[in-house]
Amino acid sequence: MRRPGGAHGVQGCPGGAGLGRRLSFATVPELLASAEQHFGDAPAIVTTQRSESFRELARATRSAAMALRRRGLDRGDRVLMAAANSPSLIHVWLGAIWAGGIPAAVNPELTASEIDYLREHLRPAVTLLNGEVEALESTVTESDTPAAAVEPLEVAAIVYTSGTTSRPKGVMVRHAAYTETGASFPGWMGLKSPQRLFVCLP
Repeated sequence: MRRPGGAHGVQGCPGGAGLGRRLSFATVPELLASAEQHFGDAPAIVTTQRSESFRELARATRSAAMALRRRGLDRGDRVLMAAANSPSLIHVWLGAIWAGGIPAAVNPELTASEIDYLREHLRPAVTLLNGEVEALESTVTESDTPAAAVEPLEVAAIVYTSGTTSRPKGVMVRHAAYTETGASFPGWMGLKSPQRLFVCLP
């Protein structure tokens, strides 16, 4: 995918290689807006029940962002989500980023005590468990809410480690990490349209 016209320039990189070279990164909202513009009605998400276009994905993301803002989400606030895989989970995860928040989606099979630990560690402004994710989506049907102004090197989301040897740790992932991976992944995997990528992890 071409980088959107709004991509940000970052001068060089520490450590030697590429020093002085200007790198262009995009934010997650910029890449989503670019995908909506370039791919429109092409399928973005396909489940066993339905298919959703890039246009529908972007529209649902904006609606979720508005719903989260109505719940009091401000720029930089964190959102804890524990729900089964679904388009709604993707909408709310992207919606949190669109609104300037920082989502952390965790395994819905975590115990109540494990969720309590994550709440204490993350300090989320909004917590959505299981059916609350879909319920949030139903509160707003259409929205043109603009994306929050963020920079590519700001934190986009937090991913928790499995906690195999100790308590789960929150890994902060920048916008540029997501967008650069998304732009490069098809080449790494040899994916081409209309091939699909199967995702089964919680």
